Amino acid sequence: MKGWRLGAGAIGLSACVPTFEGPVSRIDTPVVLAVEATPAEAAPGQTVTLRALFASPTPENAPTLSFFACTQPRPLDETFVVAASCASGAPGARSALGQAAPERPLTFVVPQDACVTFGPVPAPNAQTPLRPPTPDATGGYHLPVLASPPTGFAAWARVRLRCPLPPAPVAAVRDFAARYTNNQNPDVGPLRIGGPPRAGQPLAVSVLLPASAAEPFVRYDAALAKVVDAEESLRVSWYATRGSVTPAETTTGSPPTEATTTFVAEEPGPVRLWAVVRDSRGGVTWAAADLVVDP
Repeated sequence: MKGWRLGAGAIGLSACVPTFEGPVSRIDTPVVLAVEATPAEAAPGQTVTLRALFASPTPENAPTLSFFACTQPRPLDETFVVAASCASGAPGARSALGQAAPERPLTFVVPQDACVTFGPVPAPNAQTPLRPPTPDATGGYHLPVLASPPTGFAAWARVRLRCPLPPAPVAAVRDFAARYTNNQNPDVGPLRIGGPPRAGQPLAVSVLLPASAAEPFVRYDAALAKVVDAEESLRVSWYATRGSVTPAETTTGSPPTEATTTFVAEEPGPVRLWAVVRDSRGGVTWAAADLVVDP
């Protein structure tokens, strides 16, 4: 059976409206772990390149992935991150973007009405009540995108939209236009392994995070009716094809330097590790390493 993921949470298909399960760090079934959009923030009509990270517990030929974008926002009575019609693949609720192998680029053009459908631009002739467009904590709006393998777990991703501000004082609109910079995907270094991997022995694994990985930006604060300064936070999700990773998710300080976890494999053999790094504005990237665990 096929399932879904959003970030590090798995989403089952057994309910009409999917619900989150706990974070999953051990790769025991084929899964799309993340989708990177370049640029990480795009305006309607702009071309975006998608790249998906696919993981499998055993070496195998990577399958072709199918990509879709939602075309409908959430109605008022729904609480999931995307409209149930899009999540279920109802006719007209998704737009097919194309197919590509994992980590191979696929390009598409952000729909011209994306900031109307998913952002703060009012819809001229809404036929049904829609959820009021609420920005995320960083002031952003997002186009939901699905990357789906033939079997295993798919992944929902978000392409951040460069939309106009919601109704705001003229001074704030001008200040935002002058100072806001579009998001960039975070830079990361390679994975660092803290010694020879041996069965049953804890092994420190870290990923280097340059200070530039967490960007400063500005956002509009509706309560203050002005533009305020902010800085991205970073979240790192860890995955392995065998053994355990603790913690499965780490956050970083300011400025970021590195994120570290502990890996333990109870049995010898090959293992692949991933660190998926996400910033709070929706940017994502990853690093990987192949190890052979000795007895």
